[in-house]
Amino acid sequence: MKRIITLAAGLAFALCGPASAATNWNAAKPDANTKAHAGIINTNGSVIAGTGFTVTHNATGMYTIVFPNNTFKACPAVNVTPAGGNGGIPIANVYGYGCSNGGATIVITINSIETSASQDNAFHFSTTDI
Repeated sequence: MKRIITLAAGLAFALCGPASAATNWNAAKPDANTKAHAGIINTNGSVIAGTGFTVTHNATGMYTIVFPNNTFKACPAVNVTPAGGNGGIPIANVYGYGCSNGGATIVITINSIETSASQDNAFHFSTTDI
């Protein structure tokens, strides 16, 4: 029994503990100039919450978010999450984006997990300078 407890404790440390004190992950570190933005977008593309950007509902399941010039230091990291479900279970993707002069254009697509068909759906997004 003592061996099982020791083995379990070692396994827990190996899975949950730090990889190494000397590991350098080169992680982005926020500073006073790091800019983050977020928004909640309705099914029809209207902005429920958030400022500093515009949204266009291009087609079924396709939305374009535009940030003006001088919003970011460089191209931001982007995260998007569907909010609720409008038909099938939604999957949201950052379909594409481009950056220029501190601005960004981000295209989001949303599809049904069951049918892969495009579907309109509300979503949340966040962007962060890296």
